[in-house]
Amino acid sequence: MKWLRKFKINENKSELLNQIKRIKDSLNEIVNEITDYNKNITKVETEFAGKLRKVDENTNKALSLAKVCVIIVGIGTIAATVAIPLTAGASLNACFSRKWLH
Repeated sequence: MKWLRKFKINENKSELLNQIKRIKDSLNEIVNEITDYNKNITKVETEFAGKLRKVDENTNKALSLAKVCVIIVGIGTIAATVAIPLTAGASLNACFSRKWLH
């Protein structure tokens, strides 16, 4: 009888060890899935950060270009305003004098 009891206890231990091994394997699979998911998230975050940085750079370049354009337009407007009295009279005189010459 003792032998049968020991056999049954060993059989139960063996079954418990198998269950623990299956639980361990399942947990390892879950850990691997979480690790893969984390790697994917990190990759997407890195790609997104790179794209965001590029958009920021392009925005900064566009703002700089817009500022330069505003300055150039301002200078051009001032130059044109100053030149109107100087060139308009000369151009009109040249047109009238040619017209009367022909």
